[in-house]
Amino acid sequence: MLKHHFLAVALFLGATFIQAEMSAFDAGDINNSTLYGLTSNERILKDKIEALNNQKALIDAKLNEIDQKIEGLQSTLEGVNLQYNKSSLRLSQIEELENNLSREFTEFKAYVEENRKIQEANNQQFKKVLLELSALVDSINASYMIAKDTQVLDANATTSDNNSTSKAQLDFEKEDVKTLSKSAIADYEKDELESAEQKFHFLVSKRYQPARSTFYLGEIAYKREKWQEALEYYKKSTALYSKRIDYMPRLLYHSAISFEKLGDNESAQGFYKALKETYPESEEAKASSNHK
Repeated sequence: MLKHHFLAVALFLGATFIQAEMSAFDAGDINNSTLYGLTSNERILKDKIEALNNQKALIDAKLNEIDQKIEGLQSTLEGVNLQYNKSSLRLSQIEELENNLSREFTEFKAYVEENRKIQEANNQQFKKVLLELSALVDSINASYMIAKDTQVLDANATTSDNNSTSKAQLDFEKEDVKTLSKSAIADYEKDELESAEQKFHFLVSKRYQPARSTFYLGEIAYKREKWQEALEYYKKSTALYSKRIDYMPRLLYHSAISFEKLGDNESAQGFYKALKETYPESEEAKASSNHK
């Protein structure tokens, strides 16, 4: 009897042990509500946890997307900053260029104004020189007895023209007067005086730069040491002179020397004085310093 009792107790304990083992293995599975025996509150909590996990996954995905956009914005911002720096540098260069141009414009304006004042002063001086030359011409004409000498000079020119009319004059008619004038000066400088003289007489007859052409006729006579004839031509040139009087210093200088050669030192000194006062920087004025 007792033996059967112990057997029943043993069977009961074995069954209890097996049930305990099964409960231990299923204890961690909260999804198995039948085995674990979750309450309704526990199931609600479980569902909320799952929803939170899902929401967290969505938030993580959004954050990742935002991070990518931020990286893109940073790259764009770097590009904008680079462009801004380039624009700022270009703006600085333009401002510097504008300042330089403004300064150069101001300097150029001042330069123009200064030159305008110089030009006005030069014009005043030129007018003064012209007045002095006009007075000088009157003095020269009076000294040379212009009316009488001009008739002699015109007669000489007419005779010379008549003598050389034939072939030479016909040849000259074919040439442009400007070209002929250059040729006449070239002949004079090469001491081909006869050819130069014919050409200058022809130019005078054609009224081409008569003052200059007459001056060179005087220079030809001067080279031939025909002092009186040279003075007559110089005198006529001054009577015909225009604003282009670049040869005037030489005319005054050679007139003075011609007077010296003729023994008229008083007239010579008058011309030396006029040369030094009117053209003080000319080579002729400097050369005249050797003459008392």
